[in-house]
Amino acid sequence: VAPATANIISSVANGLATDLAQTILMATTKPIVFAPSMNVRMWENKLFQRNLEVLKSNNAKFLGPTEGEMACGEFGIGRMMEPQQIVQSLVKR
Repeated sequence: VAPATANIISSVANGLATDLAQTILMATTKPIVFAPSMNVRMWENKLFQRNLEVLKSNNAKFLGPTEGEMACGEFGIGRMMEPQQIVQSLVKR
């Protein structure tokens, strides 16, 4: 799932399926890999971190995020890995 926003990660962690993407993620029996992309404050939010732990405990995998300049102009953790890096990481699996 790329970009995996705080919204989609938190929705899936809490069992919500309010759109097609979430419904597919909730119904799949295949491994799910998320490539997070969000503002540093969203990434560091304690509630969001709890949602990450819920997904990790259910075998979800995460590629990134990385540290760098974000769309909002700030610098920090939360930037999505470059698409080529994501593809390379998935091919290695």
